Amino acid sequence: MAEFDNQDIYNKHQSSCEEGDCGCNSKDDCGCCPPGLVAVKDCDGNISCLTPNDAACFKVNSHIPVEGYVKLYDPISGEYLGDVTSQEALNYISAIDPNVNPPATAGVFNPITIDSIDIALPGPANTAVEFAVDRISCEEAIAITLLNPPAGFSFLGGGTSINIAAGSSEIDNAIEIDGAVLAGAYNVTVQYTGCGNSYTKVITVNVS
Repeated sequence: MAEFDNQDIYNKHQSSCEEGDCGCNSKDDCGCCPPGLVAVKDCDGNISCLTPNDAACFKVNSHIPVEGYVKLYDPISGEYLGDVTSQEALNYISAIDPNVNPPATAGVFNPITIDSIDIALPGPANTAVEFAVDRISCEEAIAITLLNPPAGFSFLGGGTSINIAAGSSEIDNAIEIDGAVLAGAYNVTVQYTGCGNSYTKVITVNVS
């Protein structure tokens, strides 16, 4: 959401557009403001003298997209980019942020993962992890797979694939290492697949 300026840097004037407002001499000129500020009329017809930034923020924040569209903000700069569909927003954000993977169909399920875990040597050893999803419209089983894991890494018991059962939202398992894994930081890619959608998330495993 667009951010307003610190209001200590100017005097915000509000009125109902009566004669003499803002220091003007007639009702027709009631929209005038001190140098550097601009006049903005709110939903009740009141006039405020705002900085140009605040005027732009007010316009964006009070705007309501038509049904089926959402406001799109640049995830890095926060700049308002316009109104788009949910799918278009996901596609745009994923194009500039490689950590975001848009679903084939918006609103099916979203993975809930941790960013990192620690595993203590010596191996074999493991750290428990709850793998979970936020189901939106997908109720079938969701496969969770380790994609090309580093040597010696697996789920609990040595496998590289587990499943969240249909209708369930989580499974308790673990990331496991064998006795040959050395100390270091490892990136483990986890793929979630279900209802025609596929997401990948990366967990950093700190072995020490």
